[in-house]
Amino acid sequence: LAYGSVRMSYFTYWTPTYDEIWHWKNGIMTSDGSRTQHYTDVQAVNRDLQPIGQALGARMPDALYHIGQEPDTLVRYWPGQHGSVAAISAEQLTVSFFPDNLLFLASKNYQTEQTVTLTLSSGTTATRFCPQSGTWEPVSLTDSRMTLTLAAGDAALLRLL
Repeated sequence: LAYGSVRMSYFTYWTPTYDEIWHWKNGIMTSDGSRTQHYTDVQAVNRDLQPIGQALGARMPDALYHIGQEPDTLVRYWPGQHGSVAAISAEQLTVSFFPDNLLFLASKNYQTEQTVTLTLSSGTTATRFCPQSGTWEPVSLTDSRMTLTLAAGDAALLRLL
C-alpha cells in the first residue's frame, strides 16, 4: 500500500508439491486443500489492509521515504522534506505522502512494536483511519507532536488537516 499497490497477492497460496529443488512448505493452504495457520494470519491481515486500501482508493503516493538503516538506493526522509510534517522519529519505517493530505506509515519491524513521533507544522491537526470501523478518528497532539505505537509489521493511515 505504501507504494500505491491496489492488489495483494500471497506467495504461495497453495503449497506446491511438484518442486524438486525448493521443497516448499507452509503455504496458506496445503497441497491437499487443508488450511494452515497462515490462512488465519492472512485473514487478520486482510481485515485491516482491505479497508485501508479502499480509503486510499487509486491514489498513488506523491512521495515515499524510508527511515532507519537502509541501503543507499532508498530515499531517506529528512526533517521538513514534505508537506506539513516537520519531523518524523522512528526506528524502521516506510512513509508515504498521498494526495488529499493522506499519510501512510508502515512499520518495517515485523518482530517488535515501535513508537513513531511526528512533529507537525503549527496549526496542523490529524485524524487516523480505523480499519475496524471504517471511520476517521481524531489524534491527540501535544505541542504539535503526535505519538503512535505501531505493532510489529503494522501500519497507520493518517489525514492531516
